[in-house]
Amino acid sequence: MILERLLKDVDLFADLEGRELKALAAVAVQKGYAREEFIVRETDPGSAFFFIASGRVKVCLYSEDGQETILSFLSQGDFFGEMALFLESTRTANVVAIEPTEVLLIHRQQFYTLLQQNFAITRKILGTLCRRLRMANFSIDSLAHLDVSGRLARFLIEEAKASSRRAGDYRIIQRYTHQQVAGKISTSRETVSRLFAQLKSSGFILVKPDGIYIHRKFLA
Repeated sequence: MILERLLKDVDLFADLEGRELKALAAVAVQKGYAREEFIVRETDPGSAFFFIASGRVKVCLYSEDGQETILSFLSQGDFFGEMALFLESTRTANVVAIEPTEVLLIHRQQFYTLLQQNFAITRKILGTLCRRLRMANFSIDSLAHLDVSGRLARFLIEEAKASSRRAGDYRIIQRYTHQQVAGKISTSRETVSRLFAQLKSSGFILVKPDGIYIHRKFLA
């Protein structure tokens, strides 16, 4: 019953009926991960589909010298691991918990059965894949044409547009560390710290325990 409730709260499975949720819960495996623990490693066999029941993760790559590039951040209700299943290949990126995280995983054959029986889920997954591809193209364009200040501004603006949390003249996004932002926009933590200080002194952003507050004038 607990797994069924978790599944029902995920948008991907919101259209499933009670019987279908029960069948899915019977094959889903729940796992917990500590902060900074790897959930998936690049080149691991792609044998399962994951979605996040609670917590947050980063999808990232590491260069030979250990430099991290963050492709995306995912949180409760998001999913990952579908690409390797579709291609029947190894993983193409690492997924690391950035806070204590609970995931549910479904192995390949159950995943294929789910897609065959529920076109609504297939359509939602395809929609998410298209959005992720668009964001990847967006990131590539930013790296090619914007300086670090521009990449930071674009990251904050896109996060703010996607957020439904508001407080007066501010939109609130997740509170990312400077290192996490640096990995996302391909620069150093020191550079991000300097730029954040400038944005705070200008009144464009506030950093509070519950998130980063971005003033509407920064979004104009």
